[in-house]
Amino acid sequence: MHSSKLFSAVLAAGAASVVSAASNACSKDIKVTTPNPVISCEVVDANVIVDESVAGDLLLNGPKQITGDLIINNATQLISIQSSTITSIGGNFELDSLELLSTVNMQALKTLNKLNMVKLPQLNTLIFGTSGVTKANDIQVTDTFLSDLSGLNINSVDSLTITNNNKLTSFNSDLVNITTLLSVTSNGNNMEINMTKLQTAAEIQLSNVKSFVVPSLKTITQSLKFDTNPQLVTFSAKNITTIGDSVTFINNNKLTNVSFPLLTSVGDLTIQNNTALGAVEGFPKLQTVSGGVILRGNFDSVELPSLKDVKGGVTVFSTTDISAFCGFFNDAKSKKIIQGQESCKSNVKTANEGGSDGDSSTSSGKGSSGSSGNNTDNAVAALNVNNVLLGVSVIAGMAQLW
Repeated sequence: MHSSKLFSAVLAAGAASVVSAASNACSKDIKVTTPNPVISCEVVDANVIVDESVAGDLLLNGPKQITGDLIINNATQLISIQSSTITSIGGNFELDSLELLSTVNMQALKTLNKLNMVKLPQLNTLIFGTSGVTKANDIQVTDTFLSDLSGLNINSVDSLTITNNNKLTSFNSDLVNITTLLSVTSNGNNMEINMTKLQTAAEIQLSNVKSFVVPSLKTITQSLKFDTNPQLVTFSAKNITTIGDSVTFINNNKLTNVSFPLLTSVGDLTIQNNTALGAVEGFPKLQTVSGGVILRGNFDSVELPSLKDVKGGVTVFSTTDISAFCGFFNDAKSKKIIQGQESCKSNVKTANEGGSDGDSSTSSGKGSSGSSGNNTDNAVAALNVNNVLLGVSVIAGMAQLW
């Protein structure tokens, strides 16, 4: 009887020691040094770090959850990464400088905190779960060979950066909310972005994009920037009502139309060097600009019919004759609708370049600081000539003394 109780106690103690050992093993960082490691615990309450020496096909089976990071960096001989068990990564999933990596197949993965895929020049296959990763905070995809990001099936993200992926020419996303940043720059030619469910965003930065379709977007808390999109022809944001900081269209040489039919307030408005844009007429309800307005280009028509308050300055230069519209800005300045400096000029050869308007500008009319045009330029030229003549006279007088 006593021996039976003693035996049971020994078994219980042994079981407790096994659980404790397993618990300790899963609460410490795991360093992977072989391509097919044995990780016996379902939950790794720590980091999993793959050594740089691991080569070939890496199989990470066993754990279902990693509460810390999964880091695979500088393993230059690694060809593929696979796991059929990992469903969530609580920290960073980091893949950096893996020169031969061609495939990432995490077929059970559904949630992660941060995804960093950087310098993966051979990566062409990315598989996440049956319906893709549905939850993530920050995602960066930079310098890969990917042509498809359908595995990123997320509806909310803090930051999403997609840069320098030369084979990537389209991105279709069900994102609804972007709380910090969307940056899509310098990917494949004619990049097309469709985010038909996107409703709110903070900062949006786009370059080398052919189209950006966001029919449900209503609010941008920071900025919307289109900089150097050579194939962009048109952009429409039919439901956006407010933009907290700036709207910027610079160096989009095929852009012919910009439309914000419901936009009422913005921080700054800059439209410059969009050489095919013949008119700035897509802001019919814009009332308040808390910063300034810069419009420079080849346009021959500008319409801001609802403008009531500009806290900063206004600069409007065109290579064409916009003198008829410059009267509107001069009048707005005199009525103190424009509180900062105001300058509106026609026939400015360097209007697309920014900076000085050169010697070719013509006056827009009266009442604007900087609208004096050639009169100011001539006065400066006359002053310079007088200074030169005065210097010559002084030198001649001194010569006579000798």
